[in-house]
Amino acid sequence: MAFRAPLPDSDASRPGGKSASLLGRLQQEFDLAILTVFGGISAIAVAGFAVYRFLTGSIIGGVVDCGITLGLGAVVVYGWRGNNVGRAGAIFVGFAVMACLASAFVFGGTSTYWAFLVLSISFVVTGVRIALVANIVLIVAIAAQPALFSNLPERMIFAVTALLVTAYGWIFKSRYDTQRRALEAMATQDPLTHAGNRRIMNQHLANAVQARNSPGRTPAVLAVLDLDRFKQVNDTLGHEAGDRVLVRLAEIVRERLRRSDGLYRLGGEEFVVLLNDTTLTEARPVLDDLHRLFGEAMQGTATPVTVSIGAAALWDDEEWEHWLRRADEAMYRAKQLGRDRVEVDEEREPEARSGDRRG
Repeated sequence: MAFRAPLPDSDASRPGGKSASLLGRLQQEFDLAILTVFGGISAIAVAGFAVYRFLTGSIIGGVVDCGITLGLGAVVVYGWRGNNVGRAGAIFVGFAVMACLASAFVFGGTSTYWAFLVLSISFVVTGVRIALVANIVLIVAIAAQPALFSNLPERMIFAVTALLVTAYGWIFKSRYDTQRRALEAMATQDPLTHAGNRRIMNQHLANAVQARNSPGRTPAVLAVLDLDRFKQVNDTLGHEAGDRVLVRLAEIVRERLRRSDGLYRLGGEEFVVLLNDTTLTEARPVLDDLHRLFGEAMQGTATPVTVSIGAAALWDDEEWEHWLRRADEAMYRAKQLGRDRVEVDEEREPEARSGDRRG
């Protein structure tokens, strides 16, 4: 299935399109959903207190609460309109700490209860380090003001309780991040070779197409690698021997690629290599090296397997499915010409629709 970003115009033209798009984004971006829920609820709650302040004649208090409400709302809007939800979360925590301190200094000791809400939320909407620093700053700033507490034991109780809330948040967030990374790896990686799976490959190929059609026209090359006569290895030596060959091929490819490139297992003994920001001329020696290194690794083993490689450069305005098919056809050409070789799709790129590119 192709990975497609939603088109704003088409969404807006359908009944309920915009609301459906907003709901879809909340479902896909967990961090944004958390920021929206906590920020929205906090803004509504503080707005209620602002109304109460004005009704009871506390003009300064009402103005302070209005400022906090507007600030919280602005951070949520920034999270939606910006491209960095993590930064929006950090800004939210920083603003919440300042708002909590301002509320405590203006309204007195009863407002210190807001601190526990901030201490809990910080670990949910931002990273562990930022949340830890923000919490310590908030605890020290409040505990250092004797006027906010009736006596020393009350101040000590606040400090100890706040530190315990922070410790719990730190443990929870650290454990959550570890499990989330593990789940993401399970959802995007092949469990045997640790290469990317089809799901992440589709997304990365769509990103490469988008980069190719951007003003920078970033080039990219796609290669399909298929092990020759791999079924004989499984039939004669067993599937464990076949698995070792697959793992070894993945290791050789990863050692040769850059961090910006990609390796994916398409299925069975077939892999896909994505070379970003690379022309076909630059890709050819890389593919030749992969072919040579794998051949050398298999020499002298009980599994004399070879690899056939087919490659294709990305054209302007080309769908990634067609790009992958051209690379796959080049690989089959390598099979037909005797296997154990590299074949490149030499077909010239069609003239771009704008007419300003080569034919």
